[in-house]
Amino acid sequence: MSTRLGVGQPANGWVLYDGACGVCSRWVPRWGPLLARLGLAAAPLQSSWVEERTGLSRDVLLTDLRLLHSDGSITSGAEVYRYVMRRVWWAYPLYLLSVIPGLRGVFDWAYRTFAQHRMRISASCGVPQESPKGGSMDEEVFNLEVRKFLKRFGVTAQREIEKAVDAALQRRSLTGNEVLKVDATLTIPGVLPQLHIDGEIALSARP
Repeated sequence: MSTRLGVGQPANGWVLYDGACGVCSRWVPRWGPLLARLGLAAAPLQSSWVEERTGLSRDVLLTDLRLLHSDGSITSGAEVYRYVMRRVWWAYPLYLLSVIPGLRGVFDWAYRTFAQHRMRISASCGVPQESPKGGSMDEEVFNLEVRKFLKRFGVTAQREIEKAVDAALQRRSLTGNEVLKVDATLTIPGVLPQLHIDGEIALSARP
C-alpha cells in the first residue's frame, strides 16, 4: 500500500474520514501531527485502496468515521474518538466522560447526529467540500460509467475479432494455429492522449 499512497505505512493504522464532507476534510487533517504521534495517518474514505483493504462497499464505508488498524480490524463511529482521546493526556478526561453511563449515550447521540447531517452542517458553516484538483465529481457514478464503457468495449471488440478471424479462416489466410499480435489504442480527447495495450490471442492451445 505504501507505493499506492506515496507515503509510508503508519504503525497503528489509518483514520478514514468522508472527504466529501467540508468539516471533516478540514478537521481531521488538521490533527495530522497528533495522529502521527499515535502512529496513525489520515485519509479520505473515498481513497481507491480503502474498499479493498476494508472489504466494505463504498456505501457502507461512508456511514461512519473509521479507524483501520494495522492488523486489518476496524473501529467505527464514536469509538474512533474514544480511541484517540484515551491516548492523549489532555483529552483523557473527555474520554472518561464519554464512557460514563448516561453520558456515553449523549456522546454517541452527538456523534451520530453530526454524522447524519454532516453535509448540511458543512454547507451551513460555509465549508463545502474541498477539491484539491480544482474540480469535483461523483466517484461512484464515474466508476460505474467506466465499467459500463469497458464492458461495452469488451463485448463489441470480442464480437468484431471473432468475425474477422472467422472470415480470415474462410479465406484460408489463417490456418487456425496462429498466435495473433494485438494492439489496442484508447484515447479520451483532452484527458487521455493515448493508451496503448498490446498482447496476443492464440487460435489454438499452445504447446
